[in-house]
Amino acid sequence: MLLLSLSLQRLILNTCEEFEISTKHVSKLINLKHLEITDAKVLEEKKTTSGFRKLDMGERYKGEHFSNWLSPLSNIVDITLHNCEGLKYLPPMERLRFLRSVRLSHLPELEYIYYEEPFLFETFFPSLERLFLCENNKLKGWWRMNDVVNEDDHNCSQSHNLSLPPFPPQLSFLTIDECPMLTRVPTFPNLDKRLQFRSSNMETLEATINSKCLIEFPPLSKLKYLQLENVDLDMKKFPENWVQNLTSLELLEVVNFSDKKIQDIGTWFLEDFNYLPSLQKIEFWKCSELKTLPDWILNLSSLQHITIYYCEIIAYLPGGMSRLAKLQTLEIVNCPLLMEECETITSATWSKIAHIPNIILKVPTHISQT
Repeated sequence: MLLLSLSLQRLILNTCEEFEISTKHVSKLINLKHLEITDAKVLEEKKTTSGFRKLDMGERYKGEHFSNWLSPLSNIVDITLHNCEGLKYLPPMERLRFLRSVRLSHLPELEYIYYEEPFLFETFFPSLERLFLCENNKLKGWWRMNDVVNEDDHNCSQSHNLSLPPFPPQLSFLTIDECPMLTRVPTFPNLDKRLQFRSSNMETLEATINSKCLIEFPPLSKLKYLQLENVDLDMKKFPENWVQNLTSLELLEVVNFSDKKIQDIGTWFLEDFNYLPSLQKIEFWKCSELKTLPDWILNLSSLQHITIYYCEIIAYLPGGMSRLAKLQTLEIVNCPLLMEECETITSATWSKIAHIPNIILKVPTHISQT
């Protein structure tokens, strides 16, 4: 049995092979603020002879979910669950009034974050600021639908999305990374700091952009940083000129996109309009099919910095680069063809970039994306 001090504020269970936690005792940790569980396999909850319930963690998985021992931890502000094999459902967390950060990663069997109904919208994560959902390949949604609903019915899924509440205004950071089945998540129109979509289903973003909920500002109009990586964009599902809402966006990252998808983004910039008026920097990462920067980039008149990383066959820049009057830096990393063009003063490319004060050409030995 693991003995815990009632004054404990931080509990980290890391690579633990076998131990028992009395949930009766854990629920009394009124000062606990940070909980991290890593590389653990959760067994079924059992009733002990003393009448309280406990949570066993051992080598062999036998159960699918935690017990409700999280609910009494009213002061907790940070929860991390990583590599907990076998978990399909999690205990309710949305009423933890001080909870600011939730990280759920490498949970291969997780299907739903919340599995009990009903819940009250007004108590739905009142303080949550950061949510990270990473490499949860079976994760379908925030909660499971009633058994009477056919989950394979796409129309049902869409109507269910419409009934989801928006996340509270405090949500500032959202990462959805390698969650290809995730479609039922509350909308996040007031997200203001960072949004990252990597190799994940885009229905949640589409639902947010098309959100009809009563909000003071257009969806994502407060957002400052957007990263899209290896995602399937269906242009028909985005409202016309929806990018006009992104008035606060300062950094846009496009990662691992095909040349066609990058060119298709141009359908969002068809009119002569001052798009993304706050955008200072745009980055293209590992777009292996990209041959030239797209013409639509010339509509981003507020740009100060363009970075192109590891786009191996890109060789050209669009004409009219001089239209980007505020552009101060062009940074090119590991793009051999374009770097050669930029180094040659007599090339057609040089005439396009000669007005840019800072031109950075780099071939690092190691490159990593932050």
